[in-house]
Amino acid sequence: MERINRVGAVVLNYNDSHRVIELVDKLESYSCLDKIVIVDNDSDNNQIQLLKSHSFSDKVKVIRSSKNIGFASGHNLGFKELENEGVKYVFVINSDVIVSEDALEDSIDAMEKDKNLGLVSPLMLDKKGKIDKLSGWNYPTFGQCVQYCFWIGRRFNYTNSVINSDTLSMKKINCDCVRGSLQCFRFDALKQAGYYDQHTFLYYEENIISKRIKKIGYSVAIITSSNYIHNHLAGARINTGRFKMSLNSMNYYLKTYCDMTPYQEKILKVSEKIGILEHRLIDKALKIS
Repeated sequence: MERINRVGAVVLNYNDSHRVIELVDKLESYSCLDKIVIVDNDSDNNQIQLLKSHSFSDKVKVIRSSKNIGFASGHNLGFKELENEGVKYVFVINSDVIVSEDALEDSIDAMEKDKNLGLVSPLMLDKKGKIDKLSGWNYPTFGQCVQYCFWIGRRFNYTNSVINSDTLSMKKINCDCVRGSLQCFRFDALKQAGYYDQHTFLYYEENIISKRIKKIGYSVAIITSSNYIHNHLAGARINTGRFKMSLNSMNYYLKTYCDMTPYQEKILKVSEKIGILEHRLIDKALKIS
């Protein structure tokens, strides 16, 4: 019997065509997905040529941005492409994710059972198959955001993870944010929320979209009945340029969604300056460009 509710997926590509092709070739075989949009974020010509020359089915559409517009804006292109596809649910799936059809179906099933759910995700595992505490978290306090500016602060748990032995015994863990590597949205809720906020290029998308989803009355949760692997290949440490980008996104998040006071803004500004200097010194010591 044909399903009544159509389901879409958006996969963002930036110079990672080999893994995107491997992922989408697998996703194409999943009967729970009706339309897959690959958004190329202005990859190198050889990378886009790999996508163009690959034999995808009619289920897949490849679109290309004229420039690299980042995580939020790139995915928004895919969401807008799905507006005329009649989808009820849409997945965001990173190219470095390994996920089964059962895990996607469990996410859809959770949405079907709880009409208040606007965003859900399975548990995230690391490459070794261990449950990652960053599967889901509650919003950080202002103090924790200041803590993030400093090396010593980032060594501690500033993310308010909701993953522990008690919550893992639940079928569903209500939380504020789920990891952006795999997210399942109720498409009407996502559209009503205005999609991802395009004022960030990278970082803090999870916190921001959660604020938007919750503002219009929907909830966010992790389902513990299934999981996926985030086969993240990047190193644990980001360079100073990326660190500054994360601070810019955090600053925007606090100003726009958390009613940061002028006094708090001054504290954060000083903390960021010290943190960037500290980061540069560590980069220099480690010879990271």
